[in-house]
Amino acid sequence: SSVMVSGGRNRMPLVKRPARIAITPFWNAPLMIASVSSGAGVRIALLDTGIDASHPALAGRLLPGFDFVDFDTDPSERGTALDRGFGHGTHVAGLLAMVAPSARILPLRILDPDGAGNLWVLVEAMLHAVDPDGNPATDDEPTEDPR
Repeated sequence: SSVMVSGGRNRMPLVKRPARIAITPFWNAPLMIASVSSGAGVRIALLDTGIDASHPALAGRLLPGFDFVDFDTDPSERGTALDRGFGHGTHVAGLLAMVAPSARILPLRILDPDGAGNLWVLVEAMLHAVDPDGNPATDDEPTEDPR
């Protein structure tokens, strides 16, 4: 069946619905994704509130990151559970680790504990993510300091 719009002499179908729609339950999504790609050879830059590097889901998956808020080599989350943004970066990193278990995650802290940041820091982190060692002629192995 179609959704029809009547306009003057012509009737035009806007949307055709398929006869059958296959719905995959959410709990099967990780299995489907893993069967397509594991993320091997992929580096994912995570620009967020930082990460908890001691989280078991992230073990062996993290590259040396950088904290663009405090401008140091420790991209750990700051704050407490009372802060609005606290835990967000670790949560996202865990999701990335689940859907791309062989990918390496480059944690770049750009947001404070409330989840606030600025455009300049975002751009600096994006440039670092594209060329972590600061040398366009190399294979972009990350260094500890983006300066």
